[in-house]
Amino acid sequence: MDKLIKLAIGIIPLFGMISCGDEDVDGGYGSGTVNYTIVNGTKHKCVIESFPIHNSTALTREEIVSGDSVIYHTNGEGSYSTMYDLFNDKQVYLLFDDSVKYDCLSNKNHEMIALDRNYKLDVISEYPDYHYEYRYVITEDDYEYAKAHPYKGE
Repeated sequence: MDKLIKLAIGIIPLFGMISCGDEDVDGGYGSGTVNYTIVNGTKHKCVIESFPIHNSTALTREEIVSGDSVIYHTNGEGSYSTMYDLFNDKQVYLLFDDSVKYDCLSNKNHEMIALDRNYKLDVISEYPDYHYEYRYVITEDDYEYAKAHPYKGE
């Protein structure tokens, strides 16, 4: 029984150390920069349409001509999800040549630009003054997939 008590006393502080992780004691995540670069690697004009799920009237449109890119900057303030998830809590569409519209969130396993896991990540510097570069290249394969699975509206 004494061994069990000693084991429990040794494990309890371990949980406290694990729960803090890399997070500051103050509740912050350090300070830094997270950049998202989306490159149009197709021969088509692409438009990124996004809007908050709770407010469909706040539409944002970002046009990317063939061979060009757009860069979104975040300053690393706020919660984990707002720092690292470009389209957190947003509906995201890709529009090719003003004719093929693709819903990036409703097509599971082919979310394209909607999810960070689909981006190539380059870690420039680490915590606490981190700098992360995310990069996604929209490809002809993405265009063909969107053409085969277009968004047809509600």
